[in-house]
Amino acid sequence: MKTCYKAALASFVAVLALVSCQQKEAEPVEWRTELQVVSSDLVFTPGGGSGTAVLNLSGASVTSNASWCQASVSGEKINVTVGEWGGLESRYAVLTVSRNGESLDVSVVQYGVNLGGVDIPSELTFAGDGNTFTYECAANTQVEVSTSADWLTPTLSDGQLNLAVAANPVKSVRFGTLTISVGDVVKEVSVMQYPVFESAPGWSVSYGGTKMSGSTEYSVIVNTVSIDHGMYTVAAGTSAEVAATGLSEADYVRDVLAPALASDINDAVAYYASYGYNYPFYMFLLSESDWDYVTLLEDGKYIAYAIGFDADGYPTGWYKADEIEVGKLSPYQLWLGTWSVPRGDGADTWIVEQNVENESYKVSGIAGFDADDYATGAFVAIVDFDAETSQMVFRIYDNTGVTWQDSSRGAMNGLLSGQFVYNGSNYYTSNVGLVISRATMSEDGNTASLSRGGLTVSGQATEFHNMRWYGMYTNSSGSRAAVSWNGYETALPNTMTRL
Repeated sequence: MKTCYKAALASFVAVLALVSCQQKEAEPVEWRTELQVVSSDLVFTPGGGSGTAVLNLSGASVTSNASWCQASVSGEKINVTVGEWGGLESRYAVLTVSRNGESLDVSVVQYGVNLGGVDIPSELTFAGDGNTFTYECAANTQVEVSTSADWLTPTLSDGQLNLAVAANPVKSVRFGTLTISVGDVVKEVSVMQYPVFESAPGWSVSYGGTKMSGSTEYSVIVNTVSIDHGMYTVAAGTSAEVAATGLSEADYVRDVLAPALASDINDAVAYYASYGYNYPFYMFLLSESDWDYVTLLEDGKYIAYAIGFDADGYPTGWYKADEIEVGKLSPYQLWLGTWSVPRGDGADTWIVEQNVENESYKVSGIAGFDADDYATGAFVAIVDFDAETSQMVFRIYDNTGVTWQDSSRGAMNGLLSGQFVYNGSNYYTSNVGLVISRATMSEDGNTASLSRGGLTVSGQATEFHNMRWYGMYTNSSGSRAAVSWNGYETALPNTMTRL
């Protein structure tokens, strides 16, 4: 009995398994509504618009689950209207179409704003001379560009932005903003324009030798200023560095040197700030005639620069670039030392010493007077250095800072002047600053010529024919008067010879 039971049970299970397999392999029932969509055009750009879907039957109704998507049915056609969309993400709506108890869903898509064709950096920098620049500016909806800067003129055409930048008429950096609107997306572009870079008249850059700062030796670059163009800093480089860039001198200063110097100063500002010191950018700049250190230069030829910056660290466009030679004295330094100058049958020794570097000298020995005759420093003249011409300029100089007592005239001081002829007679003048003579050095630096300075007296032109010292005092009537010493005059023109 047990055996028969087990055999019967096994047969029954086998039949169930066969039935189960047959059910799984049966074809699925296809559930299909009578109402169908034949065709549709319901994908929209961010600009919106109208589209349609065509049904196979008329008499249907339609509803939309999104307020931005309006739909209606006319016959077999569903008419869909979509407004503008300025978002970056695409949005979706579902239309429910119903007829005779049947319904089906139809999808509507509106793409978000695509900025892939707007290829404009967030920061733009332009040269001062102005120009028109073109950028890709295409999107899948309308693009608008505006600016409040009257020197920027943006124009959109065929998917491009043409930006006209006017020339900068001032010696300062100016700023503007471009506003680019694509749908709800707004992109602001910061615009900076340099001034026009040009060589500064009245600046003369030279090599000032070397100086120690602490235990480190540096080279010194000097800028002699006769016309003020604001603050500046100095640097030195080689002509090969400029040539390697392929840029003009002005463009090299603008695009390479000025940004590098500004970066260095900003690093210094940050360094001191990290220790609690507030040293703004302008505290690292120079003004008027001044000098600064640069890295120690080996012997050779270089270009020395003075580059203008404003207090906030933006370039002013003024710069000066002059050739220098390290290992060779500067034009100012060439005058320092002793010179022999003929006087009568003999010659005097003139001593030229530094007063204000690259601006003036102390000169003694003129016309045979020692520096300390009558009083210490009484016969030391302050003589200008003309950086433009590399000349020493002897002017009428009233040395009122040093006096001595004369037994009959009282307090006296030295006046460097000279004599000129007017109506057949010799005269002198105490008109301080009037040029008596200019000294021009020879090419080999061993001699220099002393010229005659000119003046006009009562409409008559004349010239100094000598250079000499006078003793100035106040007479009994309260007027300034002078005495001179016979035989103590240096004839003009004349020649200085280096000793």
